Amino acid sequence: MLLALVLWLFIRSESGLIKIFKANVEVQVQPHMEISNDRPISVEVTMRGPASSNMYINQSPPVCIINLQNAKEGEQAVTLTTDNIKAPKGSGYEILQVNPNRVVLKLERTISKEVPINVPIRGHVAGGFEIFRKILNPSTVVVTGPRSHIESIKEVSTEAITLNGQSSRPIFWQTSDSRTVGSELRCRIRFR
Repeated sequence: MLLALVLWLFIRSESGLIKIFKANVEVQVQPHMEISNDRPISVEVTMRGPASSNMYINQSPPVCIINLQNAKEGEQAVTLTTDNIKAPKGSGYEILQVNPNRVVLKLERTISKEVPINVPIRGHVAGGFEIFRKILNPSTVVVTGPRSHIESIKEVSTEAITLNGQSSRPIFWQTSDSRTVGSELRCRIRFR
């Protein structure tokens, strides 16, 4: 019985334990380029190591590095191998496999474009009044992103202003939604 236990421990330590880890994906691109399609956030990494190894104690999890520093604009089919995986040194684990083993990334030049801001108006002014002027400050905004996304943008719309029977007093409205306008936007509506 003792011989069987010793033999089992020896075989177990020789082959090691196989574990599957989640590795975050880091894509490296050159300045003024970006990925414009959906990309994987993580991949599964199959690793083998000694049963006594505690890989995550005081160590970082493995990371999948995709280097597109020298890639040109367009679709890039990238084969993922064990060379793409950065695992903590001294973990005692051997990287066996990456799943998925292939990803397609669309690399595009980052561009900027100045477009007008549109503030939609909901509702109606009080009877006998009309909107005389809508003044925006700023009246345009610079949008930045992948070329295919930015080229089609004609304007940026904000939240709508609800009038609800307003009459002669001016309406002041502002937003600080930096995702939309990049800075504070003020809108003044005058009636006559």
